[in-house]
Amino acid sequence: EKHMPAVSTSNMCLDSAMDNYPTYRILKNRGIRAFIDLNDKCGRPKTIPDTITIDKDGTPLCQEKLRMKPNGYDKSSGYLMWRCPYGKDHCSKCKNSCTDSKYGRVVKTRPEWDIRLYTDVPRGTDAYKKIYNQRTATERINNRILNDYGLHRMFIHTKEHYSFMTTMIGICIHLDARYKQQVQAAA
Repeated sequence: EKHMPAVSTSNMCLDSAMDNYPTYRILKNRGIRAFIDLNDKCGRPKTIPDTITIDKDGTPLCQEKLRMKPNGYDKSSGYLMWRCPYGKDHCSKCKNSCTDSKYGRVVKTRPEWDIRLYTDVPRGTDAYKKIYNQRTATERINNRILNDYGLHRMFIHTKEHYSFMTTMIGICIHLDARYKQQVQAAA
């Protein structure tokens, strides 16, 4: 922020190595939405009530053990709301009479219960997947820089040389892409 004030970060996509509470806290304090793979070794948080059954990513499960659907955020109470996976068709499709409501059962969770599980954009939603899938492009570029162009095999000892070589590699990657486009257009 202080080095590049004109550039703002709204989303941060990271892998499961960064799945820890300090990372989520710092991102939340800076107003950045976290998109981080969950580390399976962390288990069920103790802060979630036992009355709610969840799957590995914190999504509540209905009594039929189906993932409930995100149903918005209630700003006045601070709850994330989840609805029956069948929605309006609950009465005709669900075998379990978990509620008298025609709409189906609704479960509320609080992001404060666990900031790892209940992120600003709920995991498993199309919005979450769309943003998180952008991370794969970065992974491919990192792979090209580190493995194809061998940045780690270079004996570089200063930040300046490292920065220069990374810039040159970036230019080469763009040239490779342009060349590939021209070859495909000619074919």
